[in-house]
Amino acid sequence: MRHRLGRLLDRCEDVAVVVLFCVAILLYFSQVVSRYLIGFTFEWAEELIVTMVVWACFIGASIAVRRRAHISVDLLVQQLPPFAHRIAALVATGLCIVFTGLMFWLGIAFVRFMASTGNRAESIDIPAWPLYIAVPLAGALMTIRLLQEAWHVLQPGWVPESHVHAPTVEEGSA
Repeated sequence: MRHRLGRLLDRCEDVAVVVLFCVAILLYFSQVVSRYLIGFTFEWAEELIVTMVVWACFIGASIAVRRRAHISVDLLVQQLPPFAHRIAALVATGLCIVFTGLMFWLGIAFVRFMASTGNRAESIDIPAWPLYIAVPLAGALMTIRLLQEAWHVLQPGWVPESHVHAPTVEEGSA
């Protein structure tokens, strides 16, 4: 069940980013074409494009956590023995969980504040607060991914990636 939910979340993130970027690109392309062919653009399109790209980037940050693709400085950590490496990985993951948890918590507070002010997205003419839901959503998604990583590190038999040595073709796999 847990693995199925994880794969569903993976798929939702991947599809959301692809759809957001594709729609933004198509909308941007239509803006360029309409500007040069008929001298007209939709005034709401630019704000919507920027919003879609921001949403895609925030969701993409969660994908990067899932794929362990964020930049990390681990030159010293790679030199540690496996037990110390595990402790360092848990401390780093814990600090990241605190950060993304705060991002989620403060993001919700900001969205609530925006909803209470009645501000509107100027050119789209909708309430502004739904546009900012990307912040707490990304905080929640990244926190989930980091908790998954912490769980992985706590499992018996965990081996740091830097210490894993897969045999090459020349070395043979026997």
